[in-house]
Amino acid sequence: MDRKERLALLSRDDEAAAPYVARIPPDDVSQSWQLIEPSGVRMMHGPAGIRVLAYLPVTRWLAWIASVLRLTPLATAVNRLLSRIRKPLGRFFPNPRLPRRWP
Repeated sequence: MDRKERLALLSRDDEAAAPYVARIPPDDVSQSWQLIEPSGVRMMHGPAGIRVLAYLPVTRWLAWIASVLRLTPLATAVNRLLSRIRKPLGRFFPNPRLPRRWP
């Protein structure tokens, strides 16, 4: 995801993610995406989104603004809203590598 290879997007079903997924409470796994830093710190919702922005050079300024203005609660609210409408939005952004319908 980033040129310095500090971030990796892994499905919770991916073998490489298994050691990390094992430490996440089952309710949290289904509730939101997770960011697990090299130090082992786990974040989700707004804090995770702002931290990802900080990792990417092009959006680092946005993370700084969000931190200074204490927008973590707003980022959490936006993340939760997007998680609720993710499936309906998916029909507008289909992934061509996936089947149109799951068996």
